[in-house]
Amino acid sequence: MDFLNKTKGTLLNAGKNFSQKASSASGLVALNMRIHEEEKNLNEAFLELGKLCYEQQTVEMRSFCAAQLDKIQNLLVQIDKDKKELAVCKGMRICPNCGSEQQPESMCCTMCGMNMNEVERMVADQCNTVIVCPECGKAIDENSKFCSYCGAKCN
Repeated sequence: MDFLNKTKGTLLNAGKNFSQKASSASGLVALNMRIHEEEKNLNEAFLELGKLCYEQQTVEMRSFCAAQLDKIQNLLVQIDKDKKELAVCKGMRICPNCGSEQQPESMCCTMCGMNMNEVERMVADQCNTVIVCPECGKAIDENSKFCSYCGAKCN
């Protein structure tokens, strides 16, 4: 009987220790998660502050941080170019009015309503290496024998 009482006491102590360690571990996890969330919120606040400063730049600020502002502007231009290239690779078009991706067959932009076929005609008018498909009105390369959008024969 003494053996069972000692075993019972040992198991109870082990259970209490395990419970305390589990509680401590869950407290550490919760604290780590809270710190991570607070750091995320801090970074978002810095980002928001940076955007506000960038949008409201003054002459004094421009001279103080010209290199960073130029870097931001260059990155914005490069991101825009990369987004347009990605859209082309995905077979999409970019609305020049609002910048949203549009399906190649879309007649109008789904975000702002701009006539996408009119955009294609304007592009064709501005660029001598592009012609407009007589069937669907989309801009195609002047060397194309068939439209890549609708398959119509082009002269």
